[in-house]
Amino acid sequence: MLNQHRNRGFSLLEILIVLAILSILASLAYPNYQQKIQRTHTAAAKQYLLELSSLQNEFIFQHHRYASSLEMLGTQPEAQVSDYYAVAIIDLDNKARPPAYRLQAKPIEGSIQFNTAVLTLDHLGQTNEGWHEQ
Repeated sequence: MLNQHRNRGFSLLEILIVLAILSILASLAYPNYQQKIQRTHTAAAKQYLLELSSLQNEFIFQHHRYASSLEMLGTQPEAQVSDYYAVAIIDLDNKARPPAYRLQAKPIEGSIQFNTAVLTLDHLGQTNEGWHEQ
């Protein structure tokens, strides 16, 4: 009787086919993953701007003017925002009647958010077009 030796394992061709299929699946899933990450960071920036607006409202009631910096409001953005957006109080005019300001979250160059829109929110709660993009 001859001992039949069966190869156990996969051939090189089978491994290459599996790798090709996995590569195709990954290339299809990666852009969706990137979009999901961008949306998450955008939502965090929007939430932070809303929080700043609330802090500005508290500040004006106490000091009869709007704060000119985030430090005056006693806040700094979390890493999820500050790593991807430069947040600032712009167009501040405490001499206007009523006083006015605009909050801005501008995507940082080189970050995953760079190709997304600048977000703004003003003292009246008005937002820019970038606020509504997906």
